[in-house]
Amino acid sequence: MYKAAGVKIIRLVKRRADLTLAQFKDYWLTRHALHERQAMATTPLQRVVASIATGEVALGGTEPPFDAMVALYFRNLEDARATLSGSSPMSISCPKRRTPQGRSGDRGS
Repeated sequence: MYKAAGVKIIRLVKRRADLTLAQFKDYWLTRHALHERQAMATTPLQRVVASIATGEVALGGTEPPFDAMVALYFRNLEDARATLSGSSPMSISCPKRRTPQGRSGDRGS
């Protein structure tokens, strides 16, 4: 019987409209990386691999459909579900930011 070695979840991330690709990359690789390290220290999340887009557009498009691809690695499906569900004390929650209009919104993570 084959037993999977783990679970990998792929997320496609779109940057906020007010960020250039360079600003998004800088944010993701510096400030957001701290959030990911904290998540790995406090949840079953084992590894995070982020790939930032180059900004190139294919097939005649004018804007890329995403700006980064993130792979989240877990030991098993139960760990992934518990970590991402928000119902566990060990869950990963995406931090909120205040928009210029004063509304709360996702950071694009």
